[in-house]
Amino acid sequence: MNSHSPAYFAGGPEQATIVLGRLAEDQRTALRHEYVHYLMRAGGRKWPVWLDEGMAEYFGGVTESRAKARMRRLRGRGWMELEELMSVGRQAALSMGTEEAERFYGESWALVGLLMERCGAACGWSDVERWASGDLGERSELKRTLRRGVEHLSGRGGGGVERVEARVRPMAEGEVRVVLAAVRMQVGDLSGARARLSEGLEGSAEGWGLLGEVELRQGRREEARKAYREAVRLGSMEKRVLWQLAVLEQDAGGEMVPVLEKLVAVDPGFDEARLALSSQYLRQHRYAEALAQLRSVRAASREQSDYYQQAMAAAEWGVQVGWHGDAGRGALE
Repeated sequence: MNSHSPAYFAGGPEQATIVLGRLAEDQRTALRHEYVHYLMRAGGRKWPVWLDEGMAEYFGGVTESRAKARMRRLRGRGWMELEELMSVGRQAALSMGTEEAERFYGESWALVGLLMERCGAACGWSDVERWASGDLGERSELKRTLRRGVEHLSGRGGGGVERVEARVRPMAEGEVRVVLAAVRMQVGDLSGARARLSEGLEGSAEGWGLLGEVELRQGRREEARKAYREAVRLGSMEKRVLWQLAVLEQDAGGEMVPVLEKLVAVDPGFDEARLALSSQYLRQHRYAEALAQLRSVRAASREQSDYYQQAMAAAEWGVQVGWHGDAGRGALE
């Protein structure tokens, strides 16, 4: 990414990946740093860059030698003015040179450490949000105490994270295959991804869903439908898997309703799925259920508006007359 970052976090709606330049003991702090970023994103926190990076540095921990070097720099006035620190944006932080980055990350770490130390056990997210907003009534005091307020960090590896024992389980062989297949797919190697998944998926709903996507990208629609079906059978409630399966079932003349019902339960705001489900209900003369789905639609696109109005009229008519079966269908037509 740049000259000073040994790792980075790549987040997205369907992935959370930490990329390390190399696997080594001295990369543990970098790994923890990026994991803190993941936790912040997962918690819905969107903070200024100084606070985001300061939290990651503080809870990720730094080595004793680096903490002492940072303290010497701060004592020697090798620090940025708070106004400058707090105005740094994400792109600016990524494009910094090594020397500039050391000042920025070092001061962000020190400032968060100082705030955490002052706050103690009573610290809550509301306090952190207040700092993030820039509403710092004690800014002048912080400026005066910043250089001497980091002494407690100098020999403790940051926020004391070294004293925490993390217990993890090794990934099962099947899980490793799924992860490697996902990486292959992300770099465009669909054949390699398929080969990994073909080695055996056992009962992995995630793996079957991934195989369905690989098959679909390679144009094997029936194989994709079977894979998606297996993923759902194994309990997958992933929105993308359910939607792709519903589309494939429609194309193949299969049963869409159970899939669409699961999809609406997973994402009640998915209006396109509600419209598709209402259409299926109307075909089956389940007018009350179709009407309930249509009334829950928040917005229909211009292309869908004609269908929506006609479907509403049909569903209301069906509920009103209470006709079912072939007689009802004939009257409706």
